[in-house]
Amino acid sequence: MNKNHISFTTVILKKVIHRKKPVLLFTFKYDDKIINLLRKKHFFKWSKTLKGWYCNYTDENLKIVKKEIIPYLKYTFDKESFNTKQLKYYKDRKLSDKNKLLISNYIKYLKGKRYSESTVKTYFTFIADFINYIQAKAISEISNRDVELFIEEVFVPRKYSISSQRQFISAIKLFNNFYPECKIESIELDRPKKSKILPTVLSKEEIIDLLRCTKNLKHRAVIAMIYSAGLL
Repeated sequence: MNKNHISFTTVILKKVIHRKKPVLLFTFKYDDKIINLLRKKHFFKWSKTLKGWYCNYTDENLKIVKKEIIPYLKYTFDKESFNTKQLKYYKDRKLSDKNKLLISNYIKYLKGKRYSESTVKTYFTFIADFINYIQAKAISEISNRDVELFIEEVFVPRKYSISSQRQFISAIKLFNNFYPECKIESIELDRPKKSKILPTVLSKEEIIDLLRCTKNLKHRAVIAMIYSAGLL
């Protein structure tokens, strides 16, 4: 251990969303020395929800943490929580760092629910596009009408299928579970009914042509019986 370290306890550093803001979170087993070190910096607070000490993720706070706190700790970074570029964002999306982090945490939420990789990618695409569409509005203020407008102004012009729209609604419902602070009412979100394709029915003339072309008497009898039973 470095001679400057004040404790043998390992501190885990994470970047998370708390009270709608990105924060730097310190989690560790109870240790008076580490707690006293953090308390000296008045911008650190204890969170019962996060079960750790945190400060706002700002350039000023990070400079102080790097210079006056980290050198005295035995620590490890939760690399995944800091890696907001791990997801492939389309070039035409202009997402804020706060929203990128929110989406990143949503993806982790989906993976924790054991959704397949393809489902996670699909839901990520829809939610990232949706947040990019409404980003002028605070996430906590988005409502069912924003979802409807996104479908009307994005889904319809792009000619997305009904199946894709159903997936989008599912993604929104899960996002609402993940981020209940928003004003979306999941119960009121209806998935469009699956499109029903009518079967192709052969005309009487086409059946006659089919029978004429069938040389095998047994095959012809089978086709005639299937047609008479209404199965063709």
